[in-house]
Amino acid sequence: MGRVFERRAARLLGVANALLADSRLTIWCYEPQHMPAMIDLLIAKGELSESDRPHCVHWRTIRGPGEATQEEIGKTLDANEMLEKAGIRTLIGQLWNAWLQGRETLEALWRDWVGDLSADDLKRLDELEAKRSLR
Repeated sequence: MGRVFERRAARLLGVANALLADSRLTIWCYEPQHMPAMIDLLIAKGELSESDRPHCVHWRTIRGPGEATQEEIGKTLDANEMLEKAGIRTLIGQLWNAWLQGRETLEALWRDWVGDLSADDLKRLDELEAKRSLR
């Protein structure tokens, strides 16, 4: 009886997670702390109502790390753009601004957040810099 119950529960959770992922109540901003502001913006645009607020979930609640699709990444970028336009500084916006100011600024910002850059981090920055110079 225990295994049957576990299989049913797992199946129901899978269905529930799939429904949440497709729901308009999934909030796609990158940083969870910006979710209340994002909900406010969506309410102001008429895409949500105040009664929807308690039912909203952050996309990371239903997606594990590395599971985001290209479409979902696009949704998070769009959400962060909305937040930036509303005057709310986001991590992605800060990274972009640092990148526009140059590699040294980006490295300084990175060190502020995570400490010293690893060899892999430096390699990725070298690759980005090489792509930038091709433009």
